[in-house]
Amino acid sequence: MRIDPRKVIEPVRRDGRILNRLSLPLLEERTGLQVACLPYCYRVLLENVLWCALESDAEADLAPFVERDGRPVPFRPVRILMQDFTGVPCIVDLAALREALSSAGL
Repeated sequence: MRIDPRKVIEPVRRDGRILNRLSLPLLEERTGLQVACLPYCYRVLLENVLWCALESDAEADLAPFVERDGRPVPFRPVRILMQDFTGVPCIVDLAALREALSSAGL
């Protein structure tokens, strides 16, 4: 099954602006992939892979979702959700990482 992520982008008007969103129902309609039957966590990963596939090899990245043959699903996080109490340790880690990179001349 050939999946072109650009064909499932749907324009949405919000506050006078037009934004693009990936529509999983549109993906289901245009490809026959039964997205609604996928576990919720798979749907979140599928949306992430679709966004990343706009700039990479969509076929290879989307194959695990289509074929469901046990292959690893690509994971390229672009958003991180954390509990409130993890914020300070995260900022400290990022500051330490920034300092280490600066010391290394990067």
